[in-house]
Amino acid sequence: LHLLPANYNWAVAYRFLVLMITLQPCFLLLLLQSLYEKLAKPIVVRCYAVLYAVLAAAHFILPSQDIAPLSKIGYYLSMPFFLYLVVQLIRRFWRIRRFERDDVLVLLGYLLLLGSNVYEAVFGRIVTTITRHGAAPPYLLVFVFLIAGAISLKINRREQELSESRRQREVLTQLNRLKSEFLHQMAHELKTPLTVILANLQILLSHQDSSIKSQIKWVDNTKEEASRMKQLVEELLFLARSDAGTVEVTH
Repeated sequence: LHLLPANYNWAVAYRFLVLMITLQPCFLLLLLQSLYEKLAKPIVVRCYAVLYAVLAAAHFILPSQDIAPLSKIGYYLSMPFFLYLVVQLIRRFWRIRRFERDDVLVLLGYLLLLGSNVYEAVFGRIVTTITRHGAAPPYLLVFVFLIAGAISLKINRREQELSESRRQREVLTQLNRLKSEFLHQMAHELKTPLTVILANLQILLSHQDSSIKSQIKWVDNTKEEASRMKQLVEELLFLARSDAGTVEVTH
C-alpha cells in the first residue's frame, strides 16, 4: 500500500488491503510448515497453495463490492490445513519425545498470535481500545521476534550437527585407515610362516623314500590346507589395498 502513487484509486488500495488480510493465515501456516522439515506431505501443501492462489486471483477479478467475503473464505480454507499441521506436530513431538528451545519459541509465538486474533474477534466490537488499535498488531510484532529467535536457534543447531557429522566422518576415516594398516600387517605376518611351511613341504614331497610313504597322505593334506590359507591371506592383502573396501572370499 505504501508503494502506491499519491493519486492511486481507492478501489485498488482496498483490493490490496483485503488481499493482505486474506493471505495472512496462508503465509503463517506455510511458515509453520517450513520450520519443520517433512511436517506436511508435499501434495497437501501444493493443493493448499493452489487453492489460495485461485482465491488471491479472485481479488482482482471480482467487483470491489464482492471481495470482502474472500478474507472469510480464506480463513475457512485454512482451517483444515491448520488442523492437519497441528496433528502432524503432535505426531512429530510424540515420536521424537523431545522439545528443543526453538520448538518452545515457535509454539509460544503461534499461541500468542492465535489467542490475540480470537480475543480481537470476540471483544473487537465491545472494547473501544481494541477497536481503535487492535490486539493483533502488538502480538504480531512479538510473534516476529519469537520466530526470528527460533530460526536463529535452528541454524545454530544445524551448524553444531554439521560440525559433529564432520568430526564423526574424520574419526571413521581414521579408523578405516587403521583397519587397512592392521589387515595389511597381519596378512604379511601370516604369509611369511606359510611360505616357509609350503617350501618345506615341497622339499619333503620331492625327496620321498620308503620310510615316509605311509605318511604321504597327511603331508598332502597339510600342503593343501596351507595353500588354501595362503590364498586367504592373499585375498586379505587385496582387501587391505582395495579402495572399494569389499572383496568376495569364496574359500
